[in-house]
Amino acid sequence: MSSPKTTSHTDFNQRLNHCINTNYYNFIHQNNGVHEADEAMDGDIAYTTRRKTLSVSWTLVTSSFAIIVLLCALCLFFFFHPRTCRQLSGSLAGSTEMLLDEIRDVNYGRLDNNIGTTDVRLPRDVVPESYNLRIVPYLWPDDRGASNSTFDGQVSIVVNVTAPVDNITLHAVDLNVTECLVTRHPKMVLNEHVMMADSFFIPIQETQLDLSKQFFIIKFKDMLEADYQYTIYIKYTGKFQDNMEGFYKSSYRVANETKNRWIAATQFQPTDARKAFPCFDEPALKARFTLAIARPQNMRSISNTGLKMAVNLPKLPSPLSSYEWDAFEETVPMSTYLVAFIISDFEYLSSETFRVWARSEVLSHTHYARDIGPRILKFYEEFFSIPYPLKKTDLVALPDFAAGAMENWGLVTFREIAMLYNEGVSPNSQKERVATVIAHELAHQWFGNLVTPDWWSDLWLNEGFATYIEYVGVDHVEPKWKMEEQFIVAGIQSVFLMDSLKSTHPISARVSRPEEINELFDCISYDKGASVIRMMDHFLTRHVFRKALTKYLNSKAYKNACQNDLWDALTEQAHKDRVMDKTLTVKDVMDTWILQPGFPVVNVTRNYEEDTLIVSQSRFLLH
Repeated sequence: MSSPKTTSHTDFNQRLNHCINTNYYNFIHQNNGVHEADEAMDGDIAYTTRRKTLSVSWTLVTSSFAIIVLLCALCLFFFFHPRTCRQLSGSLAGSTEMLLDEIRDVNYGRLDNNIGTTDVRLPRDVVPESYNLRIVPYLWPDDRGASNSTFDGQVSIVVNVTAPVDNITLHAVDLNVTECLVTRHPKMVLNEHVMMADSFFIPIQETQLDLSKQFFIIKFKDMLEADYQYTIYIKYTGKFQDNMEGFYKSSYRVANETKNRWIAATQFQPTDARKAFPCFDEPALKARFTLAIARPQNMRSISNTGLKMAVNLPKLPSPLSSYEWDAFEETVPMSTYLVAFIISDFEYLSSETFRVWARSEVLSHTHYARDIGPRILKFYEEFFSIPYPLKKTDLVALPDFAAGAMENWGLVTFREIAMLYNEGVSPNSQKERVATVIAHELAHQWFGNLVTPDWWSDLWLNEGFATYIEYVGVDHVEPKWKMEEQFIVAGIQSVFLMDSLKSTHPISARVSRPEEINELFDCISYDKGASVIRMMDHFLTRHVFRKALTKYLNSKAYKNACQNDLWDALTEQAHKDRVMDKTLTVKDVMDTWILQPGFPVVNVTRNYEEDTLIVSQSRFLLH
C-alpha cells in the first residue's frame, strides 16, 4: 500500500529530491574514479570505525565497587558497539547543507566474514515496493580521464517494514557505497484512528558489508517500527564487470575502422543485479523500477519499458557535457534479475511495438526474427488466454553475451548467433535455432516474468515450461517442421544420459548460494523439466492443461509461486473436467518425478510354470 499523499509528505519528497540532485552532481565533479573501500584487515574482519572512549577519574573508580562494575560494563558496551555512521535525526526543517555535511562524514565498514548465522537468504521483515535508479556509465577514456570502466549510481528504494527490526539487509557486490540515508514516511492509514506524522531521517548506527553473503547491512540506533514505509537512499560507485555478468562493457569493430565501438549491457540472472545497484536481489522480492540512465549523445539506451516523453533531470556537468539523460517509464512489479538496460549505437527494425536491434553491419540478418517474433507472441497470448502485459518488446543481438539468450521483461537479449539468420546463406538449422530461442524467451514473459518462482529451487517452473512451450510455439508458426514431434528426440532422449548418472540431481533441488544456483541451469531443469511437463500435458489432455495454466497464471500474476501452486491449479481443473479421480492429485503423481533424481526402468519377469508375470521398477543407472 502506498503512503497517503499529504502536504507534509509532498514537501518532504521535494526537499529530498533537491538534496539528492544537488549533492549527486557535485559528487560526480569531486570523484575521479572509483573510490575503493578501506581494506586494512585485522584477521577476517576490517572495520572503519569511530570508537568512543570513557574518561573516568581515579577517585570515582576507588569510591565504590558497584560503580567500578557499572563503568566496566559501560566500557565493554561502547567497545563492542562501534559507531561508523554519524547520527542523522530530526525532521527536514533544518538546513539541507548541514544535512549533506552529516552524510559526507559517514564511514562505511567492511566485514569479511559471516554475520550471525550461515543463512544467505534475506529477511522478510523488510519488503521493497519500488526502486528509483539513476546510473552514469563512463564508456570513453575522456569521460573520466584514464579510467573508462566505472559507473556512478544512486538508488532510492521504498520499503515496507512488516515487523520491528534494528537493521535493513540488502545485497551489494563490487560496489563502493559512499553515502547512505534512511527516512521514514508518514504511517500508512490502517484505520481512521491512526495519526499521521511528518517524514524524518532515521539515525544510523553503522553499516557493514558481509562479503561472504554479499550483504550490505544498515544498522540503526533504535528499532524501526512496523507498518511504516521507509526510503533507503544509497549513493555508490562501481566497476564494469569483465565476465559478461552484472553491468558489463564490451566492444566491437566496424570494417575499415581502427577504433573500438563500445557497448554497456546487463545480465542479471540469477544473482547479479547486486553488481549494478544495491537491491533486494531475490526473485520473491518483486518491485516496480524507474530508471534514468546517462549516455553519450551519439548513442542510444533501451530498457524494460519505453522512454518517457518528458523528463525533468538536472543538467550533467563537465566532463559529461556530451552526455544526456534517458528516463524510462515505471515497470510492472518484477524481480530484480529481470531488470535490463543497454547503451549502444545499434540500429533497429520495427514492426509496430516489436523491435529488433543489432549492429548496423548485421541488421539485415534480423528480418526473420522481426517477422516471427510478433507471430509467436500473438500465439502465446491466445494459448494462455492472457494478453502480453507490456507496451513494447525489444530483441537485441549482442556480440559479447555469455548466455544463449535472456528473457528480461520487454528487453530480451541474445547472443548474435541465436538471433541472426541470413536468408539464402545460413543453413536451415540456423533458422530453426533462431525460431526456438526466440520462442523460448518469449514463453518466459509468462513463465518466469509474469509468474516467478519463490526461490531458485523451483527454477524448472521457468526453464522447463519455456523449453516445452517453445516447441509448441514454433510448431504453430512453422508447422512443416513438426516441432512437437522433434521434442521426443531433442528433449526427452537428450536428458536420459545425464539423468542416468549417480551425480544427477532432482528437478527441484535445494540451493542457497549463488554458485549453487548457477549449477541448476542444466539439462535437468530445462529438458527433464520440459519432459515431465509434456507428460502432464498428455495425461491431463491439452484442453484441461491449458485451462489450468490460464488459471494458475491469472491467480499468480505479478506474484510468486511454488510447484505446489501449479499442482493445485492442475488438480482443480482435472477434477472439474473429470479426467482424474478425486482420490488422486497431480501432486501425488508428480512429486515422485520432481523430488527425486533419475528415472525408472521397468522389469517384467514371466513365470511359465505358474503362468504369472512379476512387474517391478527400479532406478536406471549407467554402471
